[in-house]
Amino acid sequence: MAEEKKEESAAPVKKKLDLQTILIVVNLIAVLGTAGTIAYTKILYKKSKITDEAATKHIADATKNTSNEAANGKPAERPLVTMDEMRVNLAPKNGENHFAVFSMSVECLDEAAAARFKERKDILVDKLINIMNHKYLEELDNVQSRTIFKEEIIRSFNEVLGARSVIDIYFSNIALQ
Repeated sequence: MAEEKKEESAAPVKKKLDLQTILIVVNLIAVLGTAGTIAYTKILYKKSKITDEAATKHIADATKNTSNEAANGKPAERPLVTMDEMRVNLAPKNGENHFAVFSMSVECLDEAAAARFKERKDILVDKLINIMNHKYLEELDNVQSRTIFKEEIIRSFNEVLGARSVIDIYFSNIALQ
């Protein structure tokens, strides 16, 4: 009988976790996860901001025509092709439909590029609509997003017209709803 008591006491005792302990642990994990996310996004992760001046400088540096401008000492006159006002649907988010109304002009490298632009205008408008249909309203409501958006349009247009045919895009009017 003494041996039976020793065997029972030698066996590990299993404790059941009560509900209060489980809730404390789950809440602690949630609080630590939230604090970690806030610390990372607000303190540790530094995203470079694109301002109007930085965006203009970046685009100007990327599109310099060194041969013509360096020889003359002044910027080359580049043709602008004005596009009619457009109303384009944006990508729906959370069941809400949004659209953009805008007017824009496209700066071409030279007259030949402007002529190619006018010849293929319908193709380019279709590409622009396709790009806009995949953008959310939030992707177009600040300077940084619009700069990235403009570069995407320029790349797309240059795929159709040839490299460096489109130098820049200027929005004369843009309204998002």
